Amino acid sequence: EALPIELEQKAFTLTRKQVNLGPEKIKEKYEVTLPKDITEHYKNALLAYRLGDKSTEQKIVLMQMLSILCGGFHAQYKHDAKSSLLVSILKTELKNEAVVIWCAFNAEVEGITKLLRKYFKTAEYVTGEVSLKKRKLLVDSFQRGDYKYLVAQIKCAKFGLDLSAADTAIYYSNQYAMEDRLQSEDRILSTEKTNPLLYVDLVARNTVEEKETKGEEVEVPTPEELEDTVDPGEYDVDQDTLDEYPVLVEMGFNIGDVLVVEEGKPWS
Repeated sequence: EALPIELEQKAFTLTRKQVNLGPEKIKEKYEVTLPKDITEHYKNALLAYRLGDKSTEQKIVLMQMLSILCGGFHAQYKHDAKSSLLVSILKTELKNEAVVIWCAFNAEVEGITKLLRKYFKTAEYVTGEVSLKKRKLLVDSFQRGDYKYLVAQIKCAKFGLDLSAADTAIYYSNQYAMEDRLQSEDRILSTEKTNPLLYVDLVARNTVEEKETKGEEVEVPTPEELEDTVDPGEYDVDQDTLDEYPVLVEMGFNIGDVLVVEEGKPWS
């Protein structure tokens, strides 16, 4: 009982600014809409999960797949909704600025690096496959201003790297752990800086990414939450329908059946 009283008398709090831990952090979010075909793949993956094994392991696999679909560098389902936005931002609002671009997946790191080299000539990357010796050389080169864009995989680069030559970090995608986000944000932090730091999230609308950026636990949507992308009505099931919605096969639909979609109710 005495401990809270003692702490109340002697404990105090300080803000980041008061203890000189660096400048203000400004957060911005840019949203994109996924292409229609990618949205359908996204929805089918969710529905398949709902109809199948709902173990924690399967949920993790599902969430990783959904995140990869959003980024556009899935081996089978590629798109440029987010990557084209990234290039546009770097060409306009952040023109000629040093930027760290964070990604959750190696495929994104490699794809974005290749894209940036196409448009801006120079860009480097850090993944777990890059040796510690080479990482140091890349970081030192970035700090000197030899190149402007460093693309990094969050898990392997969140600790120990001084990337304070940049005042801006773009999160092309996020990891689920809040620690990963906070540690990676601090890579561009420096107590010597006085100008604000900018953190930009690229987010696909109506996807798991909306909660990932907030550090919230991601829940799998219910079928009712998913099916609002299909207008209510009755639909004759043909081969094209089964090709477009593979989950219908798992639900037992055959050619010639009638799919009934009612607002707020599961498909039947």
